[in-house]
Amino acid sequence: MAQEEESMRKWSKIIALGLVLVILAVAYFVLKGSESGNQTTPNGQTTSPSASATPDADVLISLTREEITRMAIVREGETITLLSKQAEVEYETYDSYGNPMIGTQMQKVWYSDAFKVESGTADNITYVAGQLKPKRTIEENPADLSIYGLDKPVAFTAAADDGRKETLYLGSKTPTGDSYYVQKAGSNTVYTIESAKGDALTYTRLDLFSTTIYNRLGLTADNMSALTVTKGNEKFFTAEIIEAPALWKLTYPLKANADYESLAGILQALAELKPYEVVAENPEDLKVYGLDKPKYAFDYTLDGIQYSLKVGIAGDTVYGRFDGDSRVFIFSSGVFDVVEKPLLDLMDLFVYLPTIFNCEKLVIEMDGRVDVLDINATQSSDEPNDFYLNGQRIEGEDNETLFRKYYQGAIAIRGDSLDLKAKPSGQPAIRLTYTMKDSYEGDKVTVVELIPTPDDYGYYLMRNGEYTGMIMGKRQLDKDEMGIRKAYQNLMDALNAATP
Repeated sequence: MAQEEESMRKWSKIIALGLVLVILAVAYFVLKGSESGNQTTPNGQTTSPSASATPDADVLISLTREEITRMAIVREGETITLLSKQAEVEYETYDSYGNPMIGTQMQKVWYSDAFKVESGTADNITYVAGQLKPKRTIEENPADLSIYGLDKPVAFTAAADDGRKETLYLGSKTPTGDSYYVQKAGSNTVYTIESAKGDALTYTRLDLFSTTIYNRLGLTADNMSALTVTKGNEKFFTAEIIEAPALWKLTYPLKANADYESLAGILQALAELKPYEVVAENPEDLKVYGLDKPKYAFDYTLDGIQYSLKVGIAGDTVYGRFDGDSRVFIFSSGVFDVVEKPLLDLMDLFVYLPTIFNCEKLVIEMDGRVDVLDINATQSSDEPNDFYLNGQRIEGEDNETLFRKYYQGAIAIRGDSLDLKAKPSGQPAIRLTYTMKDSYEGDKVTVVELIPTPDDYGYYLMRNGEYTGMIMGKRQLDKDEMGIRKAYQNLMDALNAATP
């Protein structure tokens, strides 16, 4: 009896397990049928697909990306034709020391006879189109293609050199936005493909426009040779190169050497200028982009080619357009921030800055005295220096150092503000006359004069009788570091202490 009860318990467990398996199997087929069952269309109708939800065997475009050599996108009567060819292309690379350099290689590039194409963007289409498979099968033989936007589709065609050509029609996006409805030419079946892939196959002319501005890669501030910046309707400054790569001068609104470290920020930004995208072609209303009244204008010469760029701001977006170019670009908002520096920051504020090795005589007239500095400074540690102050030879290393400090105080005369409208008049309070060695390539004699300002703040700074546009505060003369009065007093104290 006990054995029979044990046997019944075993059979009951087996039967229970079997029932569980049957229930799981039924649930699986119910869920499976639900997955491949009715689909909701954009109009709220339902359809019953007859093919697999993941039809791996179906290929919408059988050409590989390597085989695709021609493409066309047709929408609303407009046809964009893209052609390919082999061409030598520049690319940025690095040498064995890690220095940037430009290399070239032959590769497949895309172009159009109608406009300048961004080849990389066009090549992205071939990645998508090559052996394209559908994501899902939606409906065979649909009665109404407008449900899927396929009554007025975008037609994408890929072609190979051997004559093979395949076309895919793209309709609207699915209600969830993650897919496009598509139909292969010659087929009555509606499929979906991923949204990102559909976006690529329906690129517009603006999407495909090249954002390349310059004719070669690797351009830097060293390739710039002239620049004029305008803010609103007023010219801000004009600068041009004197000696490559880093010696520039301002020619407007005043004549002065440029502070290259500050100016280089603008030069480099323009040389590396790369728009994010093209947003319009031949726009009727420039006001939309802030280009009816540009905030900035840049006229510059880069790599021997002249460019004229107008920049507008609408909302938080920075737009730009080049003269002679129908495109409107979007730029990074930070690219043009450098032009908001004050003009004073773009200038070399020293009135005259010759090295002591190029000067043979400096006459300093100030504070009711005249000091004559005769100079024969050498850069070689093996040769002695000959320094004289008012005919007295400067002896000893410490005194020579103080003599140099006096000279440095003279050439440290520099502006701290601008007044471009001032018309200095009256007698100079200080005059510095530099006589240069015969080997010096500049002027033999240069005269720097400081004329008092009417408000007694400081001095108008003059060079060779011309106003520099700069003003210097009086207190600069008395600074402990680089102040000419302090340097003179230190030198005289040392010389008087050495006199018996």
